[in-house]
Amino acid sequence: MRELEAHYALADVVVLTSRSEGIPLVLMEAMMRGKVVLAPDITGIPELVENGRTGFLYQPGSLDQFVAQIERLQLAAPYLQRVRVQARAQVLAHFERTTNLEMFADRFLAHIRQPSTAVYENPLLQQI
Repeated sequence: MRELEAHYALADVVVLTSRSEGIPLVLMEAMMRGKVVLAPDITGIPELVENGRTGFLYQPGSLDQFVAQIERLQLAAPYLQRVRVQARAQVLAHFERTTNLEMFADRFLAHIRQPSTAVYENPLLQQI
């Protein structure tokens, strides 16, 4: 864990170059540590990284756009504190494990407290 922290401490930008992802944990970890992230605009990544607000996206497969984004980030480095703060807030609000488990538990408990009659109202199931 200490080694991982040391690597994050050295990073100015955390870059993901995957071609297929869900919502990558590495991006969440970086954002929680206040790091600027750059990732491809694929699958679940835009749910986590809002381009220009909580991080930056590039078109997958576009080396030109990837390089252009890196150059923009290099030039904008002194002005990216707001992105770092918003990135951390995004993860805490929508992707933090304890919060998500609490929300799931609340919904689950509300559901089991309300007996569903939908099964009995379905005409196909009434024949059983």
